[in-house]
Amino acid sequence: MYAAGMTIMAVSVGEICENTKLAREMALMGNYESALVYYEGTVQMIHRLLMTIADPTRKSKWQLVQKQMAREYEQLKATVATLQMFQHEGEKAITPLSGSKYHKNIFCTRYRK
Repeated sequence: MYAAGMTIMAVSVGEICENTKLAREMALMGNYESALVYYEGTVQMIHRLLMTIADPTRKSKWQLVQKQMAREYEQLKATVATLQMFQHEGEKAITPLSGSKYHKNIFCTRYRK
């Protein structure tokens, strides 16, 4: 059934549930990078579990779970990309002001004694 030399590590449903819980908690707490790692791990664990399931009904249910987790993972990646874009845009917006004549003149008139 599997290619020669390919080892399928056993995955427990409990591990999948725990990783899902941690991924969601990390995302809610704003620890996005860790959440992404947990989400990716969860999707991979479900993939490994799916390779061991023979029952079509059970397999289709787990495929739905995998799709949901992959969707959450993609949404979080999009959120992180958006936040990074705002941070990058914020840095670009601040940088020109700090070196401009206007900024220096305001500083000098306000704080000159």
